[in-house]
Amino acid sequence: MSLPRFAFVVALILMIPACRPGHRDSAGRLGDNPDPIDVRTGYRYPIDAPVTDSAGVRGMIDRARGRIVLLYFWTRLSEGARSELRQLALLQNRLHADGLSVIGCSLDDPAEWQRQVRPLLASVRGNFPCVVVPEVSREALRNWLAPDWSYECPMRFVIARDGRVVAVLPPDEPFARVVEIVDNAVLGRSGGDPIRTTSEAGELTIRLIDVRAGRTIVTFPPLRYDDPTTIDAQADGVVQRVTSRTDRVAVLPFVTRADPTQLNDDGLRAAERFARCLRVAGLPDLVEPRESWQRLTDLRLSPMTIDFDPSGLARRWPVDYVVLGWWRPPAPRDVAPRPPTAPHRADESSEVESDEPTPRE
Repeated sequence: MSLPRFAFVVALILMIPACRPGHRDSAGRLGDNPDPIDVRTGYRYPIDAPVTDSAGVRGMIDRARGRIVLLYFWTRLSEGARSELRQLALLQNRLHADGLSVIGCSLDDPAEWQRQVRPLLASVRGNFPCVVVPEVSREALRNWLAPDWSYECPMRFVIARDGRVVAVLPPDEPFARVVEIVDNAVLGRSGGDPIRTTSEAGELTIRLIDVRAGRTIVTFPPLRYDDPTTIDAQADGVVQRVTSRTDRVAVLPFVTRADPTQLNDDGLRAAERFARCLRVAGLPDLVEPRESWQRLTDLRLSPMTIDFDPSGLARRWPVDYVVLGWWRPPAPRDVAPRPPTAPHRADESSEVESDEPTPRE
């Protein structure tokens, strides 16, 4: 073979990898492969926080049509989520070739990406894309995926090859159950019993709001409504997070998301029990649930408005902390398949130009 012909063949061989679907060019754009991940070497997380909104998340799922998607919401403050990240990477490694795509969604502050979130993903050898969903974009995602979701983490959604949400797995579902559901979906086996989003006894999700800081400082994992042991344990968790035993803590009656302005007997009794637990645990200065409800009424506020914007309490109510609880009724509810697409909010763009989430200012 002559030297010019030999040089041409070598150049042609070197060009082949650059022509494969999923190749990333010098500008960082992705090719035609909707899931260009090398699970053996891990995912290259960007230096700047990959902030996106619900349209960006939906776009990533749309481009993964034909694959099973495990949409995983997490925060570095959740001990359960941190312990599952490595298992998530192993699951992606095992089933990616069979059609699984894991998409991570961090609910952490975008400012924490470089120093906290990105190093954590690297430490577990993350091999899946992960975006950051800011608070302003979460409501649209919740309306689409699970309207009664209170943003507790880790939250997992399994999405079928046609884009339907087929399983909702809240934090109290063990990761072994997540693996079982994903295995069945990827390998085409029967999924067994329907996934339930509430236990037959009902569930309670409790939040602690720091009124002075104007933010929620902890959301506890959902607990069984009829289990006094877990209620006592979460009361201890509240006491541990209160700065001083002399701080004033208001306990609101626990309400349902279906009717957050309605005081119900079950939610009131549960809140009164929780207040007693706090008092026994060492918080003497409490505002009881009935008095707290009356105060909210006077302020023309509701648990929903406080949950959405805790800063609205500052300088309006002379308390240091507020305990807020969302009660899910005891009737079990099967997760019905959802349509593959949903109307976009008016303030969100439906255009997606690349496989990387578009950063938002």
